[in-house]
Amino acid sequence: MNFIQTLSICPECYKRIPADIVIRDGAAWMTKTCDVHGDFEALVDPDASLIMQHYNTGTRGLNKAVLVPITPECNMSCSWCYTNGVKTKICKPEYYDRAMIDLKLQGFTFLASGGEPTIMPDFFDFISRMKQLGWPIVTMSNMLKFADIRFMEECATIGMVQNHVLHADFSMQHPKNYDGEIAAAKYGALCNLERLGIKANCIQFSIGSLDELQYIRKFYDDTKNLYNHIRIRTLFGFWKDESEKIYLSQLFNEFKQVFGDLMPVFTNDFESSNIYSLYMRDTNCGISLSSAPTVNNLDVLSARRPTLAMALDGKCYSLPVAQIISEGIEKGWYNGYKVEVPK
Repeated sequence: MNFIQTLSICPECYKRIPADIVIRDGAAWMTKTCDVHGDFEALVDPDASLIMQHYNTGTRGLNKAVLVPITPECNMSCSWCYTNGVKTKICKPEYYDRAMIDLKLQGFTFLASGGEPTIMPDFFDFISRMKQLGWPIVTMSNMLKFADIRFMEECATIGMVQNHVLHADFSMQHPKNYDGEIAAAKYGALCNLERLGIKANCIQFSIGSLDELQYIRKFYDDTKNLYNHIRIRTLFGFWKDESEKIYLSQLFNEFKQVFGDLMPVFTNDFESSNIYSLYMRDTNCGISLSSAPTVNNLDVLSARRPTLAMALDGKCYSLPVAQIISEGIEKGWYNGYKVEVPK
């Protein structure tokens, strides 16, 4: 039995504990023991070969970002959103700067999240102030506000467009997940990118089934010159239903069928490939695939890319996947990922 020694956290108390990824009957499992809550075991992937080929912790230092929910409000109501029911404290830019001064000195980017950050009444003032305080900044967005070209132009005015790239990560889903008006607004935002001759930093698709890759391929062929990176991840709302969970090997195998003619090659340009994500590149842009592990099979060494999340207690925590935000806040953010913040 082959195995990888790593670190994980207890899914009950979030204490950091040793763990092994073991190969059993061709599948990869994680086994670990908490001295308080006992033994845990979780299926990482039914096809262990993918993990054994791409497990890599050697690219730490790339993609340094701190994800900060700056507002609880949103102009959509997606059932799969991991922030549903999570209360977000609204703070001034100076608070975040004080709380994360060490991260700024390390060169982290401020990744503004929500809710939907662009609907904040003082969004432009907030972004401008964070930039004045010395933070590189990117906003995550559902794209709706960017359907107004004046909004996108204002983003350029305050310095959110550099080297013809809009510092925004756009969220997309298959059109079946929302009504025609929302779909039209999202495509309107893409049209505005084209009108202004700029690209988005990233387009992220959250999928609920593998057959959605056919739509994503057509989307990619039509829009690949409008963003630097495309990310495809499984939909949060299905993560806890094992019958509908899509593992990384399944996502990758279907991706090869739909995108294989593009001959994407594996790369460490963005982050390491590991048990959760695969990073590739074709001639146009970066491509990443992400599975949806829970805390039950969280691999700290592999997932500890330098992306952090600001939690309600004012501390920052390592963020491998969105579910950790939700489960961590629900459980009170115990010490598994604690990074002390200066008083």
